[in-house]
Amino acid sequence: WTEADWDGLNRSVGGRLIGRDSLLLPSETTGNSSLLTDFDYLTSQPGFTFWRGYSGRWDQRTARSEYAVLAENAADIQAAVRFAALHRLRLVVKGTGHSFQGKSSAAGSLLLWTHR
Repeated sequence: WTEADWDGLNRSVGGRLIGRDSLLLPSETTGNSSLLTDFDYLTSQPGFTFWRGYSGRWDQRTARSEYAVLAENAADIQAAVRFAALHRLRLVVKGTGHSFQGKSSAAGSLLLWTHR
């Protein structure tokens, strides 16, 4: 996929496509690791999950999506699903991030965030 493809998806979801840099952990951007224990904060962010890992089976730091759609309506969800299917891109869905197995996060994927 090209930047033009991503730009098209961004337009189709009203500018609510964010990139990998916006999905960083707080300690990576601010040095404030105390936010990693604030569950309200973690669930309000598209790139974070409520749980940090399940028996060491996944690592949130390396399992980040490339882009995330901050879905606000059914049309946003449809656009993300179509884009992922067209480009053979793994699609992960996150509400508040309560997946014990880390299923709401995957390296190189498109994240569909439905929490809003």
